[in-house]
Amino acid sequence: MPTQPGAWGIEIGQCALKALRLENRNGVAVATAFEFVEHPKILSQPDADPDLLTREALEKFLKRNQLRGDKVAMCVSGQSGLARFVKLPPVEEKKISDIVKFEAKQQIPFPLEEVVWDFQKIGSGVVADGFAMETEIGLFAIKRENVQRALQPFQEIGIEVDVVQMAPLALCNFVSYDLLKQDATSTAAPESEGKKKECVVALDIGVETSNLVITDGNRVIWQRSIPIGGNRFTRALTKEFKYTFAKAEHLKRNATKSPDLKRILLALRADLNEFVNEVQKSLSFFTNSQRDAHIQYLVGMGGAFRLPGLQKYLNEKLQMDVRKLGKFLRLEGANVTAAPLFSDNALSMGVVYGLALQGLGLAKLRTNLLPEEIRVERLVRSKKPWAVAAAALLLVGAGALAFGERLSHDAVASEVIRDAQKNFGKPAIESAEHGNKTYQSKAQEVDQLKKLVRSVVAGQEERVNWLMLNKHINECLPRPDLGNLTDRQKAAYGEKGKAAYARFLAQQAVSKGQTQSVDDEDLVLINLESCNALYCDDLAAYFNRLKDTNKVLDSMPKDDQEKPPTGAGWIVELRGYTNHRDQRKFIVDTLIENLATRQRTEPKPDPSKPIDPISGKVSHVVLLRYKWVQNHVEGSFELINRSELYELATGNKPRNPNQADVVVPEFGPNRGDQPIIVGRDRTRWRPLPNIDVGFRQRDALPGGGPGAKEPPKSDGRSVRTEFVVYFIWKEPTPSDEDLKAVAQQ
Repeated sequence: MPTQPGAWGIEIGQCALKALRLENRNGVAVATAFEFVEHPKILSQPDADPDLLTREALEKFLKRNQLRGDKVAMCVSGQSGLARFVKLPPVEEKKISDIVKFEAKQQIPFPLEEVVWDFQKIGSGVVADGFAMETEIGLFAIKRENVQRALQPFQEIGIEVDVVQMAPLALCNFVSYDLLKQDATSTAAPESEGKKKECVVALDIGVETSNLVITDGNRVIWQRSIPIGGNRFTRALTKEFKYTFAKAEHLKRNATKSPDLKRILLALRADLNEFVNEVQKSLSFFTNSQRDAHIQYLVGMGGAFRLPGLQKYLNEKLQMDVRKLGKFLRLEGANVTAAPLFSDNALSMGVVYGLALQGLGLAKLRTNLLPEEIRVERLVRSKKPWAVAAAALLLVGAGALAFGERLSHDAVASEVIRDAQKNFGKPAIESAEHGNKTYQSKAQEVDQLKKLVRSVVAGQEERVNWLMLNKHINECLPRPDLGNLTDRQKAAYGEKGKAAYARFLAQQAVSKGQTQSVDDEDLVLINLESCNALYCDDLAAYFNRLKDTNKVLDSMPKDDQEKPPTGAGWIVELRGYTNHRDQRKFIVDTLIENLATRQRTEPKPDPSKPIDPISGKVSHVVLLRYKWVQNHVEGSFELINRSELYELATGNKPRNPNQADVVVPEFGPNRGDQPIIVGRDRTRWRPLPNIDVGFRQRDALPGGGPGAKEPPKSDGRSVRTEFVVYFIWKEPTPSDEDLKAVAQQ
């Protein structure tokens, strides 16, 4: 009796049931049992009942053998199936199944619901960047009704079939494993350029049909069913000798012992010629379509190869090496292979050998035409015992849990426990509640005291906010040494800026600290003349007045233009100038961009750290006005000595019109051209040392402005660009909340 699980290959032929059991021992197929149950009549005879004879043969087989734990593989005729070999277009490897389904619809001449089909990659192909290239697949299908008819005898006597394979493909598995020594674990050798693939032909002559397969064990798989078999030769003998079919069959099988051997061969000549012609056509078609393949030899199988002279006849007609299968080269298990019955019928065992190899997982071709519904049904049935066991364990566990809960309940619900709760537990709970209320009351008093203390020093922690704002503005100003420019700004102004800075340093060295002109048009420098701020309770109204004053806010970030400010905050005004040749573009690319983008994102709140007064608080940066002043006069400004801050922030004219340092013009339709003059007269203002414009006073030429299309021509003389920049700063003032809280008490 077998000691470990194995696999049975079973073929129900026209003459007999053939079966072979194999076991996988360290990757080697070992035969442990076989059966050859001959039918009383050939199934294709008119007076035979194929279903009854098949059932009787299976019953005999089942009585003699134990199948528990073994896999069962059976075959169906190659004539009833369809095999196609298709080369797929380049496709993602994970989508091969989808495109194969599409190909199946094109190749199979029946609706897919009416057939059982499967596919397998033939050869490895090439995979590049997740795409499968030159992928060839074998597509195999058979009508569902044919599979059900083949499975019916097995189902009637209780044999569960695990694998359904076509006979020619089982024959291919036998040739690959036994003759070519290629199994499921073997990898194809790299193809040498110009070298042909060495193939073997297997010709299995059956009762009604013959299977011809050609393979190299890896990529080449070609098969054809020839509608001529051993019965054709038997019928020729019945006609020649006037024998019954059974007597003619006996004569054919024992032709070598017959005194009429010559007459037998003459009677078979016509049918043999026709058979050889069909084989020849098949081989010619293969060699013409597979020009990179070379046939080494043909191996003959099937009972008809017992005919004397058939091997020599085929050798002469086909002009190739024809061999008759004598023994299996790789099959171990001498108890089986040396048995006389097995040796006598070895010619007919190729198909069952291939089926059993597939059942063990050693075969190259692994397609399975067993209907999916049968696989699912068996899978569900196999899980049922585990489901029942799991349910039983669940019930046992639930019962144990309930019993444990009952014990716990009894332990706390006893009379002693209830008396203790009444006498000691209730007073303790009341005392704890009283203590908790007292604690909460004291905590509230402490919070109120903290708020009172903070209100006394309200705003102290926020005094550094303005220092931080001034530091931020200073960091946004471009420096002549290019130290705080972004990569984009360095690419635009860095090359010429470096040269200008070198000239400036050289000039300073020569002058030894004396005031020198800084009018180099490539020097990366912006001078701020003043920084003013005014608090505004309604920033939305300010934004609307800003749009009315400056029609095009193209220098403001787009998201700020589309999202006006809300609430209250500081409006900060920067007034300054630059001598850079790019004038407005230089101001927008450096100062405006830095103010609008640096520290733009507000950090996540962290109670352990002080509030950052700048990050995420500066927005809506805009170049309000600018003016080109050619041949500017020392200490004289044409734009930045004026401010519109008060009017834009409040919508009103400045109060105190008699104040000495405020000049209030008449406001009218052109008030944008006549802004408020604030501050004292600046005509005697001097720049800081080493930043003197260094020009003698000349008559000022007309200047540029926001509406100008290009700056005035300098004729070699310096052009200064004065500008006014506005932005919004929402200063965080948490002390305001403390003051409000104290005021409400």
